[in-house]
Amino acid sequence: MPSILIVDDQRDLAWVLARLFRAAGCAADFAVSGEEALAKLGNDAVALPDVVLLDVMMPGLDGIEVLRRVRGDARTAAVPVVMYSALSDPATAGRAMAAGANGYVVKGVEFDDLRATVAAYARCDGG
Repeated sequence: MPSILIVDDQRDLAWVLARLFRAAGCAADFAVSGEEALAKLGNDAVALPDVVLLDVMMPGLDGIEVLRRVRGDARTAAVPVVMYSALSDPATAGRAMAAGANGYVVKGVEFDDLRATVAAYARCDGG
């Protein structure tokens, strides 16, 4: 079963997305901060997710800094990361892609569109 880690400081949104991805055939977990996400990704006792869905705007470590750290760690460098943000400006998307994001999705898209983007990496085919 493909797995996804959802990282969003809005706990309710992260929880809902995790439920939707589970219904779509993925094992889904979530973190509500960049620090929590890095701790989960750095836990050698837990398998890495097939893909990370990462919010850009978060207090503390923002998504771009989390992405840089993920790319800088040999254990996690190859994990696909799709950035997910309310920011729709090309400059933010460009910064995310330059930092190593595999994709960029603006919040508010239909779940099927979000799932299709994530499915390119995690193969969540149900729904």
